[in-house]
Amino acid sequence: MRLLLTIYVITVFQLGALGQAWHDKFQRAVTYSHKLQCAKAVSQFGLIMEDAKEAFQFDEQDTAYLQALHYLGTCHQAMNNQASALKQYALVLELHEQGYAIADSIHENALLQSTQILVDEGKYTEAESFAKRSLILQNRDFAGNAAYAYKLLGEINKNLGRLVDAGNYYQQAINITARKDPGLLTALAQIHVGLEQYDSAAILFTESLEVIKKTVGDSTMEFARALESKATYHIARQQLPVAEELLKQAITIYDTKLGLAPKSYSGAILNEAYIHRLRGDYDRALERFDVAFKGIRKSRLENEPQYATWISRYLVTKIAARQLDDAERWVMMAKQNYVNQILRFFPNLTEVEKEAFYADIRWRFEAFNSFAIQRYEQNSAIAGVMYDNQLISKAILLNESNKWKKRILASGDVQLITQFADWQQKKHLLGGYMRSSETSARNAIKTLEKEIARMEKALTSRSELFAGNRSGKVPSWKEVQKTLGANEAAIEIVRFRLFDFELGNQFTDKVLYAALVILPKRKQPDLVLFEDGNDLESKYLVNYRNSTLFEKTDSISYLKYWKPLAEVLGETKKVYVSNDGVYNQLNLNTIYNPTSGNYLIDEYDIVVVTNTKDLLENKVKGDANKYAVLLGNPDFGADSLTTASKERGTRPPLSPLPGTRLEVQLINDLLRDQGWERDIYLGRRAAEDQIKKLFKPRILHVATHGFFQEGATEDLDGTAATNPLLNSGLYLSNPMKHVGSDSEEDGILTAYEAMQLNLDDAELVVLSACETGLGEVRNGEGVYGLQRAFKVAGAKNIVMSLWKVNDDVTQELMVAFYKRWLNTNDKTSAFKAAQLELREKYESPFFWGAFMMIGN
Repeated sequence: MRLLLTIYVITVFQLGALGQAWHDKFQRAVTYSHKLQCAKAVSQFGLIMEDAKEAFQFDEQDTAYLQALHYLGTCHQAMNNQASALKQYALVLELHEQGYAIADSIHENALLQSTQILVDEGKYTEAESFAKRSLILQNRDFAGNAAYAYKLLGEINKNLGRLVDAGNYYQQAINITARKDPGLLTALAQIHVGLEQYDSAAILFTESLEVIKKTVGDSTMEFARALESKATYHIARQQLPVAEELLKQAITIYDTKLGLAPKSYSGAILNEAYIHRLRGDYDRALERFDVAFKGIRKSRLENEPQYATWISRYLVTKIAARQLDDAERWVMMAKQNYVNQILRFFPNLTEVEKEAFYADIRWRFEAFNSFAIQRYEQNSAIAGVMYDNQLISKAILLNESNKWKKRILASGDVQLITQFADWQQKKHLLGGYMRSSETSARNAIKTLEKEIARMEKALTSRSELFAGNRSGKVPSWKEVQKTLGANEAAIEIVRFRLFDFELGNQFTDKVLYAALVILPKRKQPDLVLFEDGNDLESKYLVNYRNSTLFEKTDSISYLKYWKPLAEVLGETKKVYVSNDGVYNQLNLNTIYNPTSGNYLIDEYDIVVVTNTKDLLENKVKGDANKYAVLLGNPDFGADSLTTASKERGTRPPLSPLPGTRLEVQLINDLLRDQGWERDIYLGRRAAEDQIKKLFKPRILHVATHGFFQEGATEDLDGTAATNPLLNSGLYLSNPMKHVGSDSEEDGILTAYEAMQLNLDDAELVVLSACETGLGEVRNGEGVYGLQRAFKVAGAKNIVMSLWKVNDDVTQELMVAFYKRWLNTNDKTSAFKAAQLELREKYESPFFWGAFMMIGN
């Protein structure tokens, strides 16, 4: 309604083609709209619009038609006919784009009102575009609209989790209004609470309340809303008595004007209920929650961004009160709401923002898992919901990173693709700065990060225009089940912390693992619970590593990591596994079954995938290119050791790896015989700048030294490393130490830099080096290291190692693998056969089990 009251435009025009009678009717309709008699205005506009459309000459004399479109839109908006309003504004904007003269005031308001509708519908990418377009006009006669545009941008960014940006926009709006708009002051105060800047938040809340008192009084709805907002600040500070008193004052005001603000009223009661829950008075809390949710349903507020938080607080109270049957229904509602948030918001965020958003939402899926294991005996179908959660949330950052980049490259928009290339180049530059010890480089990091974020926001926004029709369809475990053969299974490993719903209402230190198993023809997934997760991640992992590295028989790992699964799998032979947590640090094939005397590689065909949702993806087409790039035996420069190394992982100075030269040459011969096009880089040519120039090879094979610095606090140059992707990488030829070289590369390809490679056509990337599968394990997102980097770059399948590997043995394994794959076109079977062949010569899994394949 605010805009409807502020856009009064004095209509001055000549009669033109429409005639006096039409203009008289038009003025009558405008008068109705100014008096807020919108139903009459819409009816009157409806009588005259068709005549106007026929007579409209699209000249400056007939601006009345454009104004009529605009007024009709505002009337529909005031009557809550948002679709009709948006249609009218779109006509105004379309005519403007066609070059017809439209007053800036009408153009700007059409943009702003469209923005408001899109914000209400949660279409933030489009809304942000409209708001920024309105700011370009900056009509000084309508300066209030500039403040409104900044306010809307603040709201958009707040809902997307961009709190710093939201605060900046709100501040610009406050500056324009000379701090006279208390709603803006309150909105900025809420942002400061979210950023835990409590002192400044308190000052803003006080200022807002004082402005309201002076302008409209302390018994108004506006004052009540400000009181309610300040109460949330005191709740965040655990100052519950103060918060409770403020809410009582707000509710007293709402009680007298209930019909005008059901949204605010419900919010105040929800916060009151939350205080009762924090005090452990669950009966009183549930009573107030019930009252609030009646108001929410009546007012149709289910799409509000904070609705999911309200549900979560309600269901946690239900669980604490042991009303589990009813709680389950609300758990499902909350879960679906958070899924909807992921579908709506994720595509609009930068990579950094996606990480922050996911960090905020991930714990809710973890808490759901704790509830699900409590309910499994009463309702085994809840395991299917757990599985579906994994399909939507597991590796979501990785998947979304791939999606928007692919949309850009497939868009055909030359300008957009060029901007993407510029963004990638700056990411390369940032990676170098992060590892540099030079003061100038370190000082440039923050500026460059801001520029990259700005560019990425623009790219993300534009890439959404090429997203096509988003169905919002979420994959289901039943769809995965349909892909399985009669003797196959799919397993999602889920790591989560135990959530205490009753005593502390928080996560405990106890770690649990659940294996969700899909078998053909089963009505729901089976749930296998590993309750000793803390030990799996500590003493049992140490036992696995030591047994492997010291070539000792391991009779414990099977019992702890696999036996409960074997009992569910029965006679199943082929198993697709999506790992999580500690399982990312195991090669399941190397686990020894003390009962049968076999390794798992003998008992199963294990295929490791990022997410079992990958089984729903299309397989690589038969007409894929036959282009391979092979790098090996880099020249590490004058400071390298002269003695050849038998291990492909160490720290500088580095030893030459003659076995990698032979490996590359033998693989090259196999590819040549199969008609492949090859580029080979050996010695000095196996350089970092060569690998960064790659363009869509189907195979990338890199044989060199690798590194992983577990728990590293410093990067290779002694500078603090805050990004885990800087702590793993590959050593390549060091051109900076070669006489006459003008390369700026240092010969170290970190995982951070590898993310920017162009590997969209790469069916296979082989990292034939030590510890290339290691990195920082992040719950639900896999390993932050080379594995993740090459997946982001586009690789469909990756072969990598979990421990230091022998040079000669690795060369034998790789050649055996390629020989079989090129003849059978079956990567997983070929890799397993190569490992089994190697085991005939080297019995210990230390030799044949260091490498594993992960992919589609």
